[in-house]
Amino acid sequence: MNKIPQISKLGSKLLAIKLSDTTNKTSEYKRAIFYSLSEMGGVYIKFLQIMATNSNFMKGWSGPRELSVFENVKIEPLNIYDYVDASAFSYLESTAFASGSFAQVYKGQLKTGEVVAIKVLRPSATQNLNNDLKTIKNLARVIPRFLPSTIIDFKSLAAEFVKTTKAEIDYNREIANIEYFYNYYQHNPNIVIPKVYKNLSNSHAIVQDFIAGPTLAEVMVGSSDKNPIDITKELVGSDLQTQLTIFGTELLNLAFFADYFFGDPHPGNIKLLPNNKVGIIDFGIVVDPPSSRRALYDYMYEYLRVLNGYSHIDRVIKSAFYFCCPDLALVLQNHSLDTNSLLEQVAVAVDSKLVAMRAEATVKDVFAKGQLFKLFYQILDKNGALTFQISETELMMLKSMQVFLSSMNRLGDSIDASFYFYALRDGIAGAVKAVNDRGGLSADYPLSSRYSEAEGYTVIADILASLANKDQFIFNAISSSI
Repeated sequence: MNKIPQISKLGSKLLAIKLSDTTNKTSEYKRAIFYSLSEMGGVYIKFLQIMATNSNFMKGWSGPRELSVFENVKIEPLNIYDYVDASAFSYLESTAFASGSFAQVYKGQLKTGEVVAIKVLRPSATQNLNNDLKTIKNLARVIPRFLPSTIIDFKSLAAEFVKTTKAEIDYNREIANIEYFYNYYQHNPNIVIPKVYKNLSNSHAIVQDFIAGPTLAEVMVGSSDKNPIDITKELVGSDLQTQLTIFGTELLNLAFFADYFFGDPHPGNIKLLPNNKVGIIDFGIVVDPPSSRRALYDYMYEYLRVLNGYSHIDRVIKSAFYFCCPDLALVLQNHSLDTNSLLEQVAVAVDSKLVAMRAEATVKDVFAKGQLFKLFYQILDKNGALTFQISETELMMLKSMQVFLSSMNRLGDSIDASFYFYALRDGIAGAVKAVNDRGGLSADYPLSSRYSEAEGYTVIADILASLANKDQFIFNAISSSI
Protein backbone atom coordinates (compact mmCIF):
# COMPACT_ATOMS: atom_id res chain seq x y z
CA MET A 1 0.00 0.00 0.00
CA ASN A 2 1.29 3.45 -0.91
CA LYS A 3 2.10 5.39 2.26
CA ILE A 4 2.97 8.67 0.55
CA PRO A 5 -0.39 10.36 1.38
CA GLN A 6 -0.05 9.44 5.07
CA ILE A 7 3.58 10.56 5.20
CA SER A 8 2.60 13.86 3.56
CA LYS A 9 -0.20 14.26 6.09
CA LEU A 10 2.24 13.72 8.97
CA GLY A 11 4.63 16.28 7.46
CA SER A 12 1.80 18.80 7.25
CA LYS A 13 0.86 18.18 10.89
CA LEU A 14 4.43 18.67 12.09
CA LEU A 15 4.81 21.86 10.07
CA ALA A 16 1.49 23.20 11.35
CA ILE A 17 2.61 22.58 14.94
CA LYS A 18 5.92 24.33 14.27
CA LEU A 19 4.15 27.41 12.90
CA SER A 20 1.48 27.45 15.63
CA ASP A 21 1.38 29.32 18.93
CA THR A 22 1.28 26.06 20.89
CA THR A 23 3.40 26.37 24.01
CA ASN A 24 4.41 22.70 24.35
CA LYS A 25 5.33 21.90 20.76
CA THR A 26 7.56 18.96 21.69
CA SER A 27 4.63 17.03 23.18
CA GLU A 28 2.45 17.82 20.17
CA TYR A 29 5.17 16.61 17.77
CA LYS A 30 5.38 13.34 19.68
CA ARG A 31 1.61 12.89 19.68
CA ALA A 32 1.36 13.55 15.94
CA ILE A 33 4.16 11.09 15.14
CA PHE A 34 2.69 8.43 17.44
CA TYR A 35 -0.82 8.45 16.02
CA SER A 36 0.28 8.86 12.41
CA LEU A 37 2.53 5.78 12.60
CA SER A 38 -0.19 3.90 14.46
CA GLU A 39 -2.64 4.50 11.61
CA MET A 40 -0.11 3.30 9.01
CA GLY A 41 -0.06 -0.21 10.49
CA GLY A 42 2.32 -3.13 9.88
CA VAL A 43 6.02 -2.40 10.02
CA TYR A 44 5.33 1.21 11.05
CA ILE A 45 3.64 -0.01 14.23
CA LYS A 46 6.66 -2.14 15.06
CA PHE A 47 8.89 0.91 14.65
CA LEU A 48 6.45 2.85 16.82
CA GLN A 49 6.57 0.14 19.50
CA ILE A 50 10.34 0.54 19.73
CA MET A 51 9.96 4.31 20.01
CA ALA A 52 7.27 3.84 22.68
CA THR A 53 9.64 1.87 24.91
CA ASN A 54 11.76 5.02 25.19
CA SER A 55 10.53 7.01 28.20
CA ASN A 56 11.88 10.26 26.68
CA PHE A 57 9.56 9.88 23.70
CA MET A 58 6.48 9.08 25.80
CA LYS A 59 7.16 11.59 28.57
CA GLY A 60 4.99 14.68 28.88
CA TRP A 61 1.98 13.71 26.80
CA SER A 62 1.10 10.00 26.90
CA GLY A 63 -1.01 7.94 29.28
CA PRO A 64 -2.00 4.28 29.73
CA ARG A 65 -4.13 4.39 26.57
CA GLU A 66 -1.06 4.76 24.36
CA LEU A 67 0.36 1.48 25.69
CA SER A 68 -2.31 -0.32 23.66
CA VAL A 69 0.13 0.00 20.75
CA PHE A 70 1.73 -3.16 22.16
CA GLU A 71 -1.50 -5.14 22.09
CA ASN A 72 -4.37 -3.81 20.03
CA VAL A 73 -3.05 -3.79 16.48
CA LYS A 74 -5.81 -3.98 13.89
CA ILE A 75 -6.50 -7.55 12.72
CA GLU A 76 -6.37 -8.17 8.98
CA PRO A 77 -8.55 -10.86 7.37
CA LEU A 78 -6.87 -14.19 6.61
CA ASN A 79 -7.87 -17.83 6.60
CA ILE A 80 -6.02 -19.72 9.34
CA TYR A 81 -6.58 -23.00 7.47
CA ASP A 82 -4.31 -21.77 4.67
CA TYR A 83 -1.33 -21.73 7.04
CA VAL A 84 -1.48 -24.97 9.05
CA ASP A 85 -2.35 -28.64 8.60
CA ALA A 86 -5.92 -28.68 9.94
CA SER A 87 -5.86 -32.47 10.31
CA ALA A 88 -3.57 -32.12 13.36
CA PHE A 89 -6.14 -30.03 15.28
CA SER A 90 -9.32 -30.96 17.09
CA TYR A 91 -10.39 -27.34 16.73
CA LEU A 92 -9.09 -24.02 15.42
CA GLU A 93 -10.50 -20.58 16.17
CA SER A 94 -10.95 -18.62 12.97
CA THR A 95 -10.61 -15.22 14.67
CA ALA A 96 -7.30 -14.01 16.05
CA PHE A 97 -7.26 -13.38 19.81
CA ALA A 98 -4.14 -11.22 19.62
CA SER A 99 -2.38 -9.20 16.97
CA GLY A 100 0.99 -7.56 16.65
CA SER A 101 2.79 -5.54 14.05
CA PHE A 102 4.01 -8.58 12.12
CA ALA A 103 1.74 -11.41 13.27
CA GLN A 104 -1.74 -12.45 14.33
CA VAL A 105 -2.27 -15.16 16.92
CA TYR A 106 -5.00 -17.79 16.89
CA LYS A 107 -5.98 -20.36 19.48
CA GLY A 108 -6.48 -24.06 18.84
CA GLN A 109 -6.19 -27.52 20.32
CA LEU A 110 -4.18 -30.42 18.97
CA LYS A 111 -5.76 -33.85 18.66
CA THR A 112 -3.24 -34.95 21.29
CA GLY A 113 -4.89 -32.53 23.74
CA GLU A 114 -2.46 -29.59 23.95
CA VAL A 115 -3.96 -26.09 23.79
CA VAL A 116 -1.82 -24.07 21.41
CA ALA A 117 -1.30 -20.60 20.01
CA ILE A 118 -0.72 -20.30 16.27
CA LYS A 119 1.33 -17.26 15.33
CA VAL A 120 0.72 -16.37 11.68
CA LEU A 121 2.88 -13.93 9.74
CA ARG A 122 0.71 -11.16 8.33
CA PRO A 123 0.78 -11.14 4.51
CA SER A 124 1.06 -7.35 4.65
CA ALA A 125 4.26 -7.63 6.73
CA THR A 126 6.25 -8.85 3.75
CA GLN A 127 4.45 -6.97 0.98
CA ASN A 128 6.41 -3.86 0.00
CA LEU A 129 8.70 -4.42 2.99
CA ASN A 130 11.77 -2.93 1.33
CA ASN A 131 9.85 0.21 0.33
CA ASP A 132 8.41 0.54 3.84
CA LEU A 133 11.85 0.24 5.43
CA LYS A 134 13.19 2.85 3.04
CA THR A 135 10.31 5.14 4.04
CA ILE A 136 11.13 4.66 7.72
CA LYS A 137 14.77 5.60 7.09
CA ASN A 138 13.60 8.75 5.30
CA LEU A 139 11.24 9.57 8.17
CA ALA A 140 14.14 9.24 10.58
CA ARG A 141 15.96 11.96 8.65
CA VAL A 142 13.00 14.33 8.79
CA ILE A 143 11.78 13.88 12.39
CA PRO A 144 14.97 15.34 14.00
CA ARG A 145 14.13 18.65 12.34
CA PHE A 146 11.26 18.85 14.83
CA LEU A 147 12.39 16.70 17.77
CA PRO A 148 15.94 16.95 19.17
CA SER A 149 18.17 13.85 19.06
CA THR A 150 18.39 13.99 22.87
CA ILE A 151 14.88 12.48 22.91
CA ILE A 152 15.71 9.63 20.51
CA ASP A 153 18.51 9.18 18.00
CA PHE A 154 16.04 8.47 15.19
CA LYS A 155 18.64 7.81 12.50
CA SER A 156 20.44 5.15 14.55
CA LEU A 157 17.13 3.67 15.63
CA ALA A 158 15.94 3.35 12.03
CA ALA A 159 19.22 1.83 10.85
CA GLU A 160 19.10 -0.81 13.58
CA PHE A 161 15.39 -1.43 12.94
CA VAL A 162 16.03 -2.19 9.28
CA LYS A 163 18.64 -4.79 10.29
CA THR A 164 16.49 -6.55 12.89
CA THR A 165 13.18 -6.51 10.99
CA LYS A 166 14.19 -9.03 8.35
CA ALA A 167 15.47 -11.36 11.06
CA GLU A 168 12.22 -11.01 13.00
CA ILE A 169 10.05 -12.27 10.14
CA ASP A 170 12.30 -15.30 9.58
CA TYR A 171 10.08 -17.89 11.28
CA ASN A 172 12.48 -20.79 10.74
CA ARG A 173 15.03 -18.88 12.76
CA GLU A 174 12.47 -18.02 15.44
CA ILE A 175 11.46 -21.69 15.77
CA ALA A 176 15.10 -22.55 16.50
CA ASN A 177 15.24 -19.69 19.03
CA ILE A 178 12.14 -20.93 20.86
CA GLU A 179 13.57 -24.45 21.03
CA TYR A 180 16.79 -23.10 22.53
CA PHE A 181 15.08 -21.04 25.26
CA TYR A 182 12.55 -23.79 26.01
CA ASN A 183 15.37 -26.24 26.69
CA TYR A 184 17.39 -23.64 28.59
CA TYR A 185 14.54 -22.84 30.99
CA GLN A 186 12.94 -26.29 31.15
CA HIS A 187 13.91 -26.80 34.80
CA ASN A 188 13.68 -23.18 35.94
CA PRO A 189 10.88 -22.78 38.52
CA ASN A 190 10.23 -19.10 37.71
CA ILE A 191 10.31 -18.77 33.91
CA VAL A 192 7.85 -20.35 31.46
CA ILE A 193 8.69 -20.70 27.75
CA PRO A 194 6.16 -22.17 25.29
CA LYS A 195 6.99 -25.50 23.69
CA VAL A 196 7.13 -25.17 19.89
CA TYR A 197 5.69 -27.89 17.64
CA LYS A 198 8.26 -27.81 14.89
CA ASN A 199 6.58 -30.48 12.77
CA LEU A 200 3.38 -28.39 12.63
CA SER A 201 5.15 -25.06 12.04
CA ASN A 202 6.46 -23.53 8.83
CA SER A 203 7.93 -20.33 7.43
CA HIS A 204 4.57 -18.56 7.79
CA ALA A 205 3.11 -20.02 11.01
CA ILE A 206 4.50 -21.09 14.39
CA VAL A 207 2.51 -23.53 16.53
CA GLN A 208 3.43 -23.35 20.21
CA ASP A 209 1.91 -23.92 23.64
CA PHE A 210 -0.71 -21.39 24.66
CA ILE A 211 0.35 -19.48 27.78
CA ALA A 212 -2.66 -18.08 29.62
CA GLY A 213 -2.33 -14.85 31.56
CA PRO A 214 -2.15 -11.08 31.00
CA THR A 215 0.85 -9.45 29.42
CA LEU A 216 2.73 -6.72 31.24
CA ALA A 217 1.38 -4.28 28.63
CA GLU A 218 -2.23 -5.21 29.50
CA VAL A 219 -1.54 -4.62 33.18
CA MET A 220 0.19 -1.31 32.45
CA VAL A 221 -2.83 -0.09 30.47
CA GLY A 222 -4.88 -1.05 33.53
CA SER A 223 -7.86 1.00 34.56
CA SER A 224 -8.44 4.45 35.97
CA ASP A 225 -9.16 3.28 39.52
CA LYS A 226 -6.57 0.49 39.99
CA ASN A 227 -2.80 0.47 39.78
CA PRO A 228 -0.82 -2.31 38.03
CA ILE A 229 0.12 -3.99 41.33
CA ASP A 230 -3.54 -4.42 42.31
CA ILE A 231 -4.53 -5.54 38.80
CA THR A 232 -1.82 -8.22 38.76
CA LYS A 233 -2.81 -9.45 42.21
CA GLU A 234 -6.46 -9.60 41.16
CA LEU A 235 -5.86 -11.38 37.83
CA VAL A 236 -3.19 -13.95 38.74
CA GLY A 237 -2.56 -13.59 42.47
CA SER A 238 1.08 -12.64 41.98
CA ASP A 239 3.23 -9.79 43.24
CA LEU A 240 4.21 -7.60 40.28
CA GLN A 241 7.40 -6.26 41.84
CA THR A 242 8.61 -9.79 42.58
CA GLN A 243 7.84 -10.85 39.01
CA LEU A 244 9.73 -7.94 37.47
CA THR A 245 12.67 -8.55 39.80
CA ILE A 246 12.73 -12.20 38.70
CA PHE A 247 12.57 -11.22 35.04
CA GLY A 248 15.33 -8.62 35.44
CA THR A 249 17.55 -11.18 37.15
CA GLU A 250 16.93 -13.76 34.43
CA LEU A 251 17.59 -11.21 31.70
CA LEU A 252 21.05 -10.58 33.15
CA ASN A 253 21.60 -14.28 33.81
CA LEU A 254 21.17 -14.90 30.09
CA ALA A 255 24.01 -12.46 29.44
CA PHE A 256 26.17 -14.21 32.05
CA PHE A 257 25.48 -17.84 31.21
CA ALA A 258 23.47 -18.46 28.02
CA ASP A 259 24.37 -18.65 24.34
CA TYR A 260 21.79 -16.01 23.44
CA PHE A 261 20.14 -12.98 25.02
CA PHE A 262 16.41 -12.21 24.75
CA GLY A 263 16.39 -9.23 22.38
CA ASP A 264 12.82 -7.94 22.53
CA PRO A 265 11.64 -7.66 26.18
CA HIS A 266 8.89 -5.11 25.54
CA PRO A 267 5.81 -5.35 27.80
CA GLY A 268 3.71 -7.16 25.19
CA ASN A 269 6.15 -10.08 25.25
CA ILE A 270 6.13 -10.61 29.02
CA LYS A 271 3.35 -12.78 30.51
CA LEU A 272 2.40 -12.46 34.19
CA LEU A 273 1.45 -15.85 35.62
CA PRO A 274 0.29 -17.28 38.97
CA ASN A 275 2.80 -18.12 41.74
CA ASN A 276 5.02 -15.18 40.71
CA LYS A 277 6.06 -16.96 37.53
CA VAL A 278 6.84 -15.06 34.33
CA GLY A 279 6.22 -16.24 30.78
CA ILE A 280 8.22 -15.05 27.79
CA ILE A 281 6.81 -15.06 24.26
CA ASP A 282 8.10 -13.91 20.86
CA PHE A 283 11.69 -14.90 20.12
CA GLY A 284 12.07 -13.22 16.75
CA ILE A 285 14.97 -11.12 18.01
CA VAL A 286 17.87 -12.61 19.96
CA VAL A 287 21.24 -11.05 20.70
CA ASP A 288 24.67 -12.63 21.01
CA PRO A 289 26.25 -12.69 24.49
CA PRO A 290 28.73 -9.93 25.39
CA SER A 291 32.31 -10.25 24.22
CA SER A 292 33.32 -10.41 27.90
CA ARG A 293 30.80 -11.75 30.41
CA ARG A 294 33.19 -10.92 33.24
CA ALA A 295 33.34 -7.28 32.12
CA LEU A 296 29.52 -7.11 32.24
CA TYR A 297 29.56 -8.71 35.70
CA ASP A 298 32.11 -6.14 36.94
CA TYR A 299 29.97 -3.35 35.52
CA MET A 300 26.80 -4.68 37.17
CA TYR A 301 28.65 -5.29 40.46
CA GLU A 302 29.92 -1.71 40.59
CA TYR A 303 26.53 -0.40 39.43
CA LEU A 304 24.89 -2.29 42.31
CA ARG A 305 27.35 -0.79 44.79
CA VAL A 306 26.32 2.72 43.69
CA LEU A 307 22.63 1.78 44.09
CA ASN A 308 23.48 0.59 47.59
CA GLY A 309 25.03 3.92 48.51
CA TYR A 310 28.74 3.51 47.75
CA SER A 311 30.28 6.44 45.88
CA HIS A 312 32.95 4.84 43.71
CA ILE A 313 31.89 6.32 40.38
CA ASP A 314 35.43 5.87 39.02
CA ARG A 315 35.09 2.08 39.39
CA VAL A 316 31.83 2.13 37.45
CA ILE A 317 33.50 4.17 34.71
CA LYS A 318 36.40 1.71 34.37
CA SER A 319 34.08 -1.31 34.27
CA ALA A 320 31.79 0.45 31.79
CA PHE A 321 34.75 1.05 29.47
CA TYR A 322 35.77 -2.61 29.61
CA PHE A 323 32.24 -3.81 28.91
CA CYS A 324 31.13 -1.29 26.30
CA CYS A 325 34.28 -0.53 24.32
CA PRO A 326 36.95 -3.12 25.19
CA ASP A 327 39.30 -2.09 22.36
CA LEU A 328 39.46 1.47 23.66
CA ALA A 329 39.74 0.25 27.26
CA LEU A 330 42.77 -1.88 26.39
CA VAL A 331 44.50 1.02 24.65
CA LEU A 332 43.92 3.28 27.65
CA GLN A 333 44.90 0.54 30.11
CA ASN A 334 48.15 -0.26 28.31
CA HIS A 335 49.39 3.35 28.18
CA SER A 336 50.15 5.73 30.99
CA LEU A 337 51.29 9.29 31.50
CA ASP A 338 52.56 8.56 35.02
CA THR A 339 52.44 5.51 37.31
CA ASN A 340 48.72 4.96 36.66
CA SER A 341 47.18 3.80 33.39
CA LEU A 342 45.44 6.35 31.23
CA LEU A 343 42.17 4.47 31.85
CA GLU A 344 42.60 4.94 35.59
CA GLN A 345 43.40 8.62 35.10
CA VAL A 346 40.35 9.22 32.90
CA ALA A 347 38.08 7.46 35.40
CA VAL A 348 39.43 9.44 38.35
CA ALA A 349 39.28 12.69 36.35
CA VAL A 350 35.62 12.15 35.41
CA ASP A 351 34.82 11.32 39.04
CA SER A 352 36.63 14.48 40.20
CA LYS A 353 34.73 16.54 37.66
CA LEU A 354 31.40 15.26 38.96
CA VAL A 355 32.43 16.20 42.51
CA ALA A 356 33.57 19.65 41.40
CA MET A 357 30.30 20.21 39.55
CA ARG A 358 28.35 18.85 42.53
CA ALA A 359 26.76 16.47 40.07
CA GLU A 360 27.07 13.27 42.13
CA ALA A 361 23.37 13.43 43.04
CA THR A 362 22.44 13.77 39.35
CA VAL A 363 24.59 10.77 38.46
CA LYS A 364 23.12 8.66 41.26
CA ASP A 365 19.64 9.61 40.06
CA VAL A 366 20.58 8.41 36.56
CA PHE A 367 21.80 5.15 38.09
CA ALA A 368 18.63 4.78 40.14
CA LYS A 369 16.51 5.20 37.00
CA GLY A 370 18.58 2.70 35.00
CA GLN A 371 19.23 5.25 32.25
CA LEU A 372 22.14 3.40 30.69
CA PHE A 373 22.63 5.56 27.61
CA LYS A 374 22.22 8.82 29.49
CA LEU A 375 24.97 7.60 31.81
CA PHE A 376 27.37 7.18 28.90
CA TYR A 377 26.52 10.01 26.54
CA GLN A 378 25.10 12.75 28.75
CA ILE A 379 27.09 12.25 31.95
CA LEU A 380 30.40 10.48 31.30
CA ASP A 381 30.99 11.96 27.87
CA LYS A 382 28.54 14.83 27.50
CA ASN A 383 30.61 16.76 24.97
CA GLY A 384 31.82 13.75 23.01
CA ALA A 385 35.35 14.48 24.14
CA LEU A 386 36.19 10.86 24.96
CA THR A 387 34.93 9.64 21.57
CA PHE A 388 32.98 7.00 23.51
CA GLN A 389 31.61 4.46 21.00
CA ILE A 390 29.89 1.32 22.25
CA SER A 391 30.70 -1.87 20.33
CA GLU A 392 27.81 -3.33 18.32
CA THR A 393 27.14 -6.51 20.36
CA GLU A 394 27.15 -4.61 23.64
CA LEU A 395 25.04 -1.83 22.12
CA MET A 396 22.33 -4.33 21.08
CA MET A 397 22.33 -5.84 24.56
CA LEU A 398 22.12 -2.48 26.32
CA LYS A 399 19.26 -1.40 24.07
CA SER A 400 17.38 -4.60 24.85
CA MET A 401 17.90 -4.02 28.56
CA GLN A 402 16.78 -0.42 28.17
CA VAL A 403 13.49 -1.56 26.59
CA PHE A 404 12.65 -3.50 29.77
CA LEU A 405 13.96 -0.76 32.07
CA SER A 406 11.83 1.85 30.30
CA SER A 407 8.73 -0.25 30.94
CA MET A 408 9.65 -0.52 34.61
CA ASN A 409 10.28 3.22 34.73
CA ARG A 410 6.78 3.91 33.42
CA LEU A 411 5.38 1.56 36.05
CA GLY A 412 7.32 3.46 38.69
CA ASP A 413 5.74 6.69 37.45
CA SER A 414 2.25 5.19 37.81
CA ILE A 415 2.91 3.56 41.21
CA ASP A 416 5.82 5.23 43.01
CA ALA A 417 9.53 5.72 42.43
CA SER A 418 10.55 3.15 45.05
CA PHE A 419 8.79 0.38 43.09
CA TYR A 420 11.15 0.88 40.16
CA PHE A 421 14.26 1.40 42.28
CA TYR A 422 13.83 -1.80 44.29
CA ALA A 423 12.91 -3.91 41.25
CA LEU A 424 16.05 -2.60 39.47
CA ARG A 425 18.36 -3.02 42.44
CA ASP A 426 17.04 -6.44 43.47
CA GLY A 427 17.09 -7.68 39.87
CA ILE A 428 20.79 -6.83 39.53
CA ALA A 429 21.50 -8.22 43.01
CA GLY A 430 19.86 -11.52 42.08
CA ALA A 431 22.04 -11.88 38.98
CA VAL A 432 25.23 -10.94 40.86
CA LYS A 433 24.35 -13.55 43.49
CA ALA A 434 23.73 -16.18 40.79
CA VAL A 435 27.26 -15.60 39.45
CA ASN A 436 28.79 -15.77 42.92
CA ASP A 437 26.84 -18.95 43.75
CA ARG A 438 28.39 -20.58 40.67
CA GLY A 439 31.88 -19.64 41.78
CA GLY A 440 32.20 -16.51 39.66
CA LEU A 441 33.01 -16.02 35.99
CA SER A 442 36.34 -16.64 34.31
CA ALA A 443 38.42 -13.59 33.44
CA ASP A 444 37.45 -13.55 29.77
CA TYR A 445 38.56 -9.99 29.11
CA PRO A 446 39.91 -9.50 25.59
CA LEU A 447 43.69 -9.81 25.63
CA SER A 448 44.37 -7.76 22.54
CA SER A 449 42.85 -4.70 20.94
CA ARG A 450 41.92 -4.35 17.30
CA TYR A 451 44.22 -1.32 17.33
CA SER A 452 47.87 -1.92 16.51
CA GLU A 453 50.48 -0.27 18.72
CA ALA A 454 50.86 2.61 16.27
CA GLU A 455 47.09 2.99 15.97
CA GLY A 456 46.85 2.94 19.76
CA TYR A 457 49.14 5.96 20.01
CA THR A 458 47.02 7.72 17.39
CA VAL A 459 43.85 6.96 19.36
CA ILE A 460 45.37 8.38 22.55
CA ALA A 461 46.62 11.50 20.75
CA ASP A 462 43.14 12.02 19.26
CA ILE A 463 41.48 11.63 22.68
CA LEU A 464 43.88 14.06 24.36
CA ALA A 465 43.38 16.59 21.56
CA SER A 466 39.61 16.15 21.83
CA LEU A 467 39.72 16.61 25.61
CA ALA A 468 41.84 19.75 25.24
CA ASN A 469 39.26 21.15 22.86
CA LYS A 470 36.01 19.96 24.49
CA ASP A 471 36.65 19.19 28.16
CA GLN A 472 39.32 21.32 29.77
CA PHE A 473 38.62 19.98 33.27
CA ILE A 474 39.42 16.36 32.43
CA PHE A 475 42.33 17.38 30.20
CA ASN A 476 43.86 19.50 32.98
CA ALA A 477 43.31 16.73 35.55
CA ILE A 478 45.18 14.26 33.36
CA SER A 479 47.87 16.73 32.32
CA SER A 480 48.62 17.73 35.92
CA SER A 481 49.83 14.19 36.65
CA ILE A 482 52.40 14.11 33.86
